[in-house]
Amino acid sequence: FRIKPGDKVMDIGCGPADMLALLPHVDYTGIDLSENYIRSARQRYGNAARFVCSSADGIDLKEPGTYDLVIVIALLHHLNDEQVRAICRMALTSLRSGGRFVSFDNCFVDGQNSFARWVISQDRGRNVRRPEGYLSLVREFFPNAAVDVRHDLLNIPYTHAICVAQK
Repeated sequence: FRIKPGDKVMDIGCGPADMLALLPHVDYTGIDLSENYIRSARQRYGNAARFVCSSADGIDLKEPGTYDLVIVIALLHHLNDEQVRAICRMALTSLRSGGRFVSFDNCFVDGQNSFARWVISQDRGRNVRRPEGYLSLVREFFPNAAVDVRHDLLNIPYTHAICVAQK
């Protein structure tokens, strides 16, 4: 994520905020629809971060244009195209000039390991896309977005699409 201490980070779809343990010394805001996840995050981290139970299109940003990084980890493959656009719109509004957007999701690619394809096809997310599918949605808001496909991030065969963009 290339963060520095004090960076302002928004984690959309944060779940129980497990990512916060990997992002020490940042100003963290976690957003998730699940009241249970947000409750769990608040119990675990207390006042060390802000947690909001909301959808991306339902949140009232108190400080638009001030975030250094917006991350969306393993969420987009659960969302339809309009919901992904709402996430990207929220990210664009949230980021300062020069701020970065990073999404990380499973994907399908040609020539993919058959076990990886099968595991990904069993995911609860019904909108697993090809890398260019994620990229085209993100580029509607971040024209300079790029996607990197990785097959080596888990101990089992699996394929990830990582979209990175800068405002």
